[in-house]
Amino acid sequence: MLVYTLPACHMTEARIQEMCLLIDNIPDKELQDTTLWDDAEENETKAQADLKSWFIDFTERLASQELACIDDSSWLYPLYITGGMSHGDHPTEIAEPMFYLECVEPLWNRLAMWAREDKWHKVGLYGIGHRLHHRQETTTNG
Repeated sequence: MLVYTLPACHMTEARIQEMCLLIDNIPDKELQDTTLWDDAEENETKAQADLKSWFIDFTERLASQELACIDDSSWLYPLYITGGMSHGDHPTEIAEPMFYLECVEPLWNRLAMWAREDKWHKVGLYGIGHRLHHRQETTTNG
């Protein structure tokens, strides 16, 4: 069974542009450290173009039924997950871009940062904030 994961965050146009800029600025060393591009030093622009293409492909498939979002209150952030049984090919269409994206640490870290921000905003402002406001109303009215 093959399983691929990435931090799950709300993907805005600004975030897509920011990620593309990040990809443009990934040092050669980062790409050489992955096994995806053996010749990254000689072909850095192709590696960056591939990464951008896989990232855009991933963002266009976020509504796919091949992708699930899992979360737990004890986790720092939710995860997108896909996978399945496969012999030689990726088990789902979205698995291929996820495979490449999860191998590049700066991309994972940026997605994780956004996922933490989104989770804090959802839980922090709406969860904790709502409970505090409710508690204040209860003590002032009761």
